[in-house]
Amino acid sequence: MSARSRASRRRRPLTALLLGALGIAATLLLVLPEAPSGANEAAPAPAPAPAPTASGDDGPTNPVIPFGAAPDLGGPPQSAGFVAGVAATPTGTGYWVVTTGGQVHTFGTAADHGSSPGTGRVVDVVAARGGGYWVAREDGSVSAHGGAPEHGRPGALAHPVVGMAATPSGHGYWLVASDGGVFAHGDARFAGSTGAIRLNSPIVGMAAAPDGGGYWLVAADGGVFSFGSAVFHGSLGAGGVSSPVVSMAATPDGGGYWLVSRAGEVRAFGSARDHGSVNGGAPSHVADLTVRPNGDGYWLATGGEIVVRAASASTAEPYEPPARSGEPSDADFDRLAECESSGRWHLNTGNGYYGGLQSSAATWRYLGGTELPHEHSRELQIEMGRRQWRKSGWQAWPTCRRTARLG
Repeated sequence: MSARSRASRRRRPLTALLLGALGIAATLLLVLPEAPSGANEAAPAPAPAPAPTASGDDGPTNPVIPFGAAPDLGGPPQSAGFVAGVAATPTGTGYWVVTTGGQVHTFGTAADHGSSPGTGRVVDVVAARGGGYWVAREDGSVSAHGGAPEHGRPGALAHPVVGMAATPSGHGYWLVASDGGVFAHGDARFAGSTGAIRLNSPIVGMAAAPDGGGYWLVAADGGVFSFGSAVFHGSLGAGGVSSPVVSMAATPDGGGYWLVSRAGEVRAFGSARDHGSVNGGAPSHVADLTVRPNGDGYWLATGGEIVVRAASASTAEPYEPPARSGEPSDADFDRLAECESSGRWHLNTGNGYYGGLQSSAATWRYLGGTELPHEHSRELQIEMGRRQWRKSGWQAWPTCRRTARLG
């Protein structure tokens, strides 16, 4: 560089020097390597929850609330009726939800193997190991769907069935009634029951031990009863939850279990991890709990029918719904009976359903009846039918409610 050039640079004004420095800085910023992803940045917002995958659902839904690693997959429409149960797929990436009327709704990877139309209130859905599921009714009848094998049902029941659990092999299952009577089918082994024990509250659910050698029963007051290889890990004490317990589920290794109340309060025992409960602002009337196969999360199905009445879990007792406005008339039940039994109020064909409204013995006794429905007058059968209607509307008669145009 010449002396003239060096002199010219020395005589540059200060403003020019500053502008030159700014230009160099800008150039450096343009060529600096990009910072590693996430460096000096706030953590990214969680991805939005996946949309419900059930086809044809519209309108308000009964949410199935996820906790832990369980994904949010949606819930059935409220128009489908009360929710009876939920069962996770063997992979934990989907679930089935069944209503008290027998409609099965699928979410996530759960395959649709059909619904379970019929007479009587549905109480549970249980996944089968080889694919498919079983749907259980309070009269003890069980319908098998997909790869779930048929294993039969119990005979006449003194109390309604309230829950079901499958054996690890998928070749059997247990049914439990509200008095704690247990009925084993297939390769399920009977390990005991509370049928001879005077309970403070009715039994509301059960869970199987992972080795198939036993099971747990849970009552509405949170009392847990263990049988066979099932290990007792504790019960709810007084004031443990604010509302009656409605369901339970065991950990995959049998080292613990979860109890859930109608208000969505989950309590973990043994090795079961607490993944959370429903807060006060979320929907209540939880119907059931289902756990992912590795125990890292669970779902609570809402929209359940109230079947016990209580100020707290410790005072739970069978629920008798109050009279509702717009109750059906005797003529409505005559139309229903015309479809169900051709209007023959003393009908007994030996199929397990009796009288004009074709009620099962278990449902009849659950509603407060004695003996069998067909042995009583039309008037008493209508009164029992009205009690059933207060609990679940016309859902107990899914086919004839449409035929008779009863809603």
